[in-house]
Amino acid sequence: MLRLLNRLTLTRQWVLATLLAILPLVIAVLYAAQYLAMQAQTQRQMVASIGRLNEMDNTVNAQISSIERSARQYLLLRNPRFLEIFHQHLDSLAPVLQRLNRELPQNESVGSLQQALQVLAAELNQSEPEQIAQESILANLQQANTSVRILSGEVDGRVQKMLDERDQQFEQVMGHLMLTGVFTLPGTLLLVVLSSVAVTRPVRRLANAIRQLGHGHWQDPIQISGPADLRSLGASLEWMRNRLQATEKQKQAFLRHVTHELKTPLAAIVEGGALLRDEVPGSVNDAQKQVLSILMSSADHLAALIQQLLNYNAVAHGMLNADAQVDLQALCAKIRTKLMDSRPSSCCEWSISGTPRTLRSDPQALEMILSNLLSNAHDFTPESGRVSVSWGQDEDSWWLRVADNGPGMTPEECQNIFKPFFQGKARRRGPLKGTGLGLAIVQECVAHLLGTIEVASGADGSTFTARFPLRSEN
Repeated sequence: MLRLLNRLTLTRQWVLATLLAILPLVIAVLYAAQYLAMQAQTQRQMVASIGRLNEMDNTVNAQISSIERSARQYLLLRNPRFLEIFHQHLDSLAPVLQRLNRELPQNESVGSLQQALQVLAAELNQSEPEQIAQESILANLQQANTSVRILSGEVDGRVQKMLDERDQQFEQVMGHLMLTGVFTLPGTLLLVVLSSVAVTRPVRRLANAIRQLGHGHWQDPIQISGPADLRSLGASLEWMRNRLQATEKQKQAFLRHVTHELKTPLAAIVEGGALLRDEVPGSVNDAQKQVLSILMSSADHLAALIQQLLNYNAVAHGMLNADAQVDLQALCAKIRTKLMDSRPSSCCEWSISGTPRTLRSDPQALEMILSNLLSNAHDFTPESGRVSVSWGQDEDSWWLRVADNGPGMTPEECQNIFKPFFQGKARRRGPLKGTGLGLAIVQECVAHLLGTIEVASGADGSTFTARFPLRSEN
């Protein structure tokens, strides 16, 4: 039977199942026509009511999110445009709350939400933005979110109550159709079993295959059995899997090849330059020393660029997966020493402090984050600049902050600073030029550690703040 069904397409199987289902149900339909008409009317009204409630609930949640975002943006930037956006969302939300109040006559959360939004609007409308109490604003936002959650619960309760009432009515109809159902139920159950076996199994396999492709697991071949159209789709997915697997192998081979082809001659150049610098082949005059200095500097820059490309590729493709206790104090001190040695003329003032001293994380990813942030902070500050590194731990997360007193960045640069190969207008100090990959690597590493990073910049310098979830021993 299953083999016969598998020769048909999914659409034809459903058509066949429908035709077979009609035959045992004709008597039941004729007998219960009046009841079904009444139930259909009730069903339409219930669906319309549930649709309205769900639509209003979704609208409230979306508007509250927009209100909170515009309020926070106004608190952060003090831009009247965000206050105007806040009021636009508030005006859009008001009629929805009124309709919800009519649909849920015994609710308590709508009034609480309206009161919280009124207080929030009154505080944000103060003539002096400096007088706005941020704590009070955040408290009102929290109260509004709490009221929205309660309101969603009341909507769900109302929907559940309507469904329960519908179930009771359905049970009454089933009482009248019980006798007919005794004869029609076995045929219907058999049809459901056959349809489920023939349709749901290949659909689940197909969904699992697509999920595996999405996660980059391209080793297992895809074999889909079932309706003809699903088998055809499975063959297309198998073709896609082979292409993706081949592309991934080509990319990895290309990366290995490029790494070998670039690093091998580069090592020879560096070694040859070192021999010339030490005057092993013979004495070198001043002009030759100048050319040799340019050669060594370019070789160092090329080596740094290759390493940055390798680091970015490693993080972007999830090649980091370590977990250990990291001594942040020692790690920062090691990076500081390396940076000071690379720029002997620097008189930068360093401040490294935080508790606890050690935290569990991915050591390589964390070192990449600190190396790039501290390198930027050191190389973009004046010779007697200041670089501050601090960290701390909250209840379920920990944070890392790197600040400097460099020239800062424009808002446009802050928006693009984490894009690969983007470089700002500020001039970098130090022996090596920037590659534009440092902060892109930082963002990828932060995402790898399931964290977030923010940047605040002005004329007095830049501050990068990253926040990560705490890791357990396991």
